[in-house]
Amino acid sequence: MTEWTVEETAAIVRAARGAPVLCHEQPWVLELKGHDVELREVLGGERYDTAGIDRLLSCGTALANVVLAVRALGWDIAVDLDGRPDLIARITAVRSEPPSKRELELYRAISAPDVVNRGHGGAEELHRLMAISHFRTARLEPVGGVAFAAILHDASRQLDGDRRCAAELVPWRRQLVPTQRTPGPMTRRQSIRGLADRLATRPMLAVVTDSDTRADHVLAGAVLQIAMLAAPGLGFIPHPVVRPMHLPDTRRRLMNDFALSGIPQALLGLTPAELTPWSQT
Repeated sequence: MTEWTVEETAAIVRAARGAPVLCHEQPWVLELKGHDVELREVLGGERYDTAGIDRLLSCGTALANVVLAVRALGWDIAVDLDGRPDLIARITAVRSEPPSKRELELYRAISAPDVVNRGHGGAEELHRLMAISHFRTARLEPVGGVAFAAILHDASRQLDGDRRCAAELVPWRRQLVPTQRTPGPMTRRQSIRGLADRLATRPMLAVVTDSDTRADHVLAGAVLQIAMLAAPGLGFIPHPVVRPMHLPDTRRRLMNDFALSGIPQALLGLTPAELTPWSQT
């Protein structure tokens, strides 16, 4: 192979464009050279993302889709997470090799993200999702309970007015009411209790990396995307949650309150398909 064919180029570009953008605009461009695909970062600024982590997470989601596209085209690959300022990664087609069944399933899910396998979405499928999304230095780990509800509640209050944060938390924040109605607004304790109850049926996972480098943020985005592609087939509707992670206190409390194996970079919420999104109490 000396050059990508027109059909291969179209498939790779289409897959990259199917990746979710977790910041205010697409933060990457693709360059196809010879038998390489280079994913380059487009720098930008955002009020709540001064460190550019959401931008790197978004580059990671695109990286995951490009890797799946190249594998689906029948190429074994080498991925180099380059350390240069603007080059996120270089994906090189090394030799011909058929994709696995799982790789093809994930690749097909790029173009059909809303096809959900109802009747699943239980504990067994949750463990399968964590296994599918496990990288050597990045993975999904469970968080929940009252302690996590308190972290999420406090983060949402600190980011009050951030519409994207509010939108991310809709499945857990909507229709939070006390079991017994009391006059006046909900107390912090009541709000946390209601949030914990909803987390019991709509779980969240933390995307954890071994360290906290630029490459780790990209890998976290790739893990997040693989999980979002796999979730519907396992009976879950995925919801990426990144805004609360902008707060240093959120990350610190997650590390202190949970036995995480590394540094939390993002959150992934899951609604079992048997629940109609946004409507259950």
